[in-house]
Amino acid sequence: MRLVLDVEVQSGKSHAVKHSLPRLRQLISGLPSEERPALVRGDNAFGNEGVMVAMEEIEQRYPFKLRQTTGVKRLIEQKWQQCDWQNVGHNFHAVEAELRLTGWSRPRRVVVLWRQVKGNLAAEVKSGAQQTLHFIGHSDKIKLWEYTVLVTNTNYSTEALGQLYRDRADCENGFDELKNQWGWGGYTTRDLERCNLSARAVALIYNWWSWMSAWCILKNVWRQLPVALCYSMASPA
Repeated sequence: MRLVLDVEVQSGKSHAVKHSLPRLRQLISGLPSEERPALVRGDNAFGNEGVMVAMEEIEQRYPFKLRQTTGVKRLIEQKWQQCDWQNVGHNFHAVEAELRLTGWSRPRRVVVLWRQVKGNLAAEVKSGAQQTLHFIGHSDKIKLWEYTVLVTNTNYSTEALGQLYRDRADCENGFDELKNQWGWGGYTTRDLERCNLSARAVALIYNWWSWMSAWCILKNVWRQLPVALCYSMASPA
C-alpha cells in the first residue's frame, strides 16, 4: 500500500536534490525511531556527499546510485578482472568494495551490479553526415553489459541490495500515477500556496483510495479463506 506522507510544491527552477533535501531530512528526523523508513532509496542525483552526510547524521540507512564518474569506472575495471562476482538473481552478478571518491569525507561501501545484455541489438554509428547501423549478434566476439553502482551505509547482503534497488522502480510507478493520472503533472498558477493546497488535497484523496483498495483486497481474502478451509477439510485424504 502506497501512502503520501507530505507534499511541497516549489518553483520550476527548484528541482535539484538540494532543494528537497532539507524537507526530507526534517520529515525523517521528526518521526520516532520505530516509525522511520527502513531505507531511503534514490537515483544518482542523491548519490553525492551532501545527501549521504545528511542521512548519516540522522542515522538513516540508504542505498543510492552513483554517477558513472572516472573513479567509479576505474573501480568497475578493477573488479571486472577479479573472479569473486556473486550471482544475485535476475541474471545480475555483484561484487562489493570500499570506495572514496574525490570530495567524499570518508570511504563508503559500494556494490557493483551488472548483467549481460542479450537479444537482438543494433548500434548506430555517426561519422560526419553519414550514419551506419551495426547489428550485434550472439556470434560476434563482443559482449555488452549493463551495470549499476550503489553506495550504501547498510549491512545488507549484495543479493538483498540488488533486489531492494530494483524494487525502487515499482515505487516510481506511484509517482508516475500521481503525476499523470491524479493531477500532479503541473499547475497553471504561479501562486505556490494554492498549488500546495491542491497538491495536498490530491495526496489526501490518493491516501483514502489506497486505504480503501487495501481494505477491499483484505476483505476479499478473508471472504474466500473459510471456503478454502472448508473445501480442504471436506476433501478426501
